[in-house]
Amino acid sequence: MLKKKNPLYKVILYAAAAAAFALSYPDATCSQTESGALNISFSEDPGHAGVVKTYDYAYPYGFKISRDGSLYLSNTAKNSILQFDFMGRLIKSYSGEKGSFAATGDLAFDNDGMLYYASLKDLQIVKVDMLASERQRFGGRGTKEDELLSIYQIEAAFGKKIFVQDTVSQKINAYSSTGAFIKKIDCNVPGFSINNKGQLLYFNYDSFAGYGLFLADVNEKASRPVFTIGLSAVTDLEFIGVDYKGNVYTAASLNHKDPFGEREVNVYNSNGIHIANYSVKKSLLKRQFFVFGDGSLYSAETDASPSRPLPTKMSIRKY
Repeated sequence: MLKKKNPLYKVILYAAAAAAFALSYPDATCSQTESGALNISFSEDPGHAGVVKTYDYAYPYGFKISRDGSLYLSNTAKNSILQFDFMGRLIKSYSGEKGSFAATGDLAFDNDGMLYYASLKDLQIVKVDMLASERQRFGGRGTKEDELLSIYQIEAAFGKKIFVQDTVSQKINAYSSTGAFIKKIDCNVPGFSINNKGQLLYFNYDSFAGYGLFLADVNEKASRPVFTIGLSAVTDLEFIGVDYKGNVYTAASLNHKDPFGEREVNVYNSNGIHIANYSVKKSLLKRQFFVFGDGSLYSAETDASPSRPLPTKMSIRKY
């Protein structure tokens, strides 16, 4: 049993509505036609999820599930965010004029009902209310400590803090809810997690020691090591998240050169001991996974294949 002194004790708990995310009611946009999967069709119609063919295909960036069980999809190719209820019905489309919601990336929510999303065009974090009215922007492109060269993931923590990962600069920036820069944490592995104390959990890779998990508090100078799992042969590890038991979820490609191959999700307990693994289809979405506090793992996968590279639908599958 985990003790309260363990730094992984009680990671963010989500509401019981998460269990209802079995998704069983169809509508014109989404349907439950496969066991444990919400199917979202790609369509040219306004307000629907879309894929755009430029020099390469541009897909929705990824998804998050809120505490009430709603699924929010960053509809990057169509400059919007789509919200589905826990039964799979499209209930809202966030969009705007004059460049707002342009090239949406990762997103997050705070306790005041505000939505934050990453603008991949401007490399800013945009704060909007539930009426899609923009309240604030911060970050921005640049090489200063408070600026960003990329945005991979954002999370809103208890205590009014926003964490933003810049994988190009190999760092995670902490900001206040008003956009004031607080601190930079060095990090060279994609993905991070926030516990219920507002502390940051992240991996760093060292060519000799492999992958180590660390805990950082914005009020402390140095991060604390949690455990090391080695894996020095893996070059594309992604940190997915942590459940309320302290179990740590990571993903790596079985063949990183195959865009339609598989990824392996590995689960470690709070002491770094391997306890489970899943083989899942590699997604064309940048942010493929989401983990609930109860350990439910969700994966966004498309029906694209080598013979049909342009997909017709995306499936949110539960493992």
